[in-house]
Amino acid sequence: MLIFEPGQRNTVLDVILTPETGSLNPFPKRFQIVLFDPKGGARIDEVYGTANITLVSDAASQAFWGLADQLQQPLDGDILSRVLHSISAKVATESTDEQLSAVMYLIDKITVEGKKQALSIESRNLFYEILCALVNPKRKDTRGFSHFTEVTENFAFSLLTDVTCGSLGEKSKTILDSCPYLSILALHWYPQQINGHKFEGKEGDYIRIPERLLDVPDAEIMSGKSICELVQFTEYSSQQWFITGTDLHALKNKVLSLSVKGQSSQPLTNNNEILYRIYAAESRIVPQTPLCLLWNQAAASWLSDSQFCKVVEDTSDYVECACSYMSVYAVYAQTDNLSSYNEAFFSSGFICISGQFFISLIFYEFFQSAAVTDSASSVNA
Repeated sequence: MLIFEPGQRNTVLDVILTPETGSLNPFPKRFQIVLFDPKGGARIDEVYGTANITLVSDAASQAFWGLADQLQQPLDGDILSRVLHSISAKVATESTDEQLSAVMYLIDKITVEGKKQALSIESRNLFYEILCALVNPKRKDTRGFSHFTEVTENFAFSLLTDVTCGSLGEKSKTILDSCPYLSILALHWYPQQINGHKFEGKEGDYIRIPERLLDVPDAEIMSGKSICELVQFTEYSSQQWFITGTDLHALKNKVLSLSVKGQSSQPLTNNNEILYRIYAAESRIVPQTPLCLLWNQAAASWLSDSQFCKVVEDTSDYVECACSYMSVYAVYAQTDNLSSYNEAFFSSGFICISGQFFISLIFYEFFQSAAVTDSASSVNA
């Protein structure tokens, strides 16, 4: 029991942790202290009546989790920008799993705030730069850290706070595409705008929404009014967060994420299918080898089950898939190195042509010599 004298605002609370031997669970370890049942006219604040306690393994991790304290207050643009600057500096180098869990907690909390108040352009760009650093395929620490995909999706939806329904994407606001490994497009659209829309990616890759994914009553079509929906398209040119222990690697390291708010990671109804196509770039696809991949976040692995996704068309240049599940998609395929093939082909062709020319030259010289000899013999005769 805590006792406050009249006018007293602070007191010390001793917390004794039991048992004496700590668990083998990895750090960080977190628990809450909740104040309740005030008496004598006292009142407990709805926000500050709960304290979050975090146990970390070392000072370096404490520096990460210490940033969380700055988010336990009414937030404004300056506070969010300051915290994001600190996170950006920390993720510039590789981190431990414990530190990455702190990063994920922090940026997820910022996306929650971003849904309440629109993030500034500076904060959006800082957040995006953090994601870009974390998905860099040169890093070792974030490989397979698939929970960052959920944070990225939430961030995409937070970009739509205070965005007018029906408006087009806006650079640096709802379109973020300066990172070579990650592009984000978020839209606040009417269902009739979303249905059948084709999202264009890099290098000709695309993903198309079914024509009748969202219901649009006839009366609303005529009046141009309906409930707006949030939709996001994220194009990964790195499979850093999707690396698993299997041999199913994404073709060209390309991963496509598409979701409508409230409909992500679930089966589509009414025989609807998401259609997507991924090109092979400089390589050529070996026939009969492609598989359509669907990301299973619960198992943190790729599914190649034809129950949800199937190959619609595969050529030496691209693979087209249809999926009855809204999620994250990729393509697996064996490839030949087309550039090496062409180089070898032209090299062998050059050798053959050169050989033919050389042999022709020898025969020409031989017959020329024979002709000269015959002429000389005739003259002597």
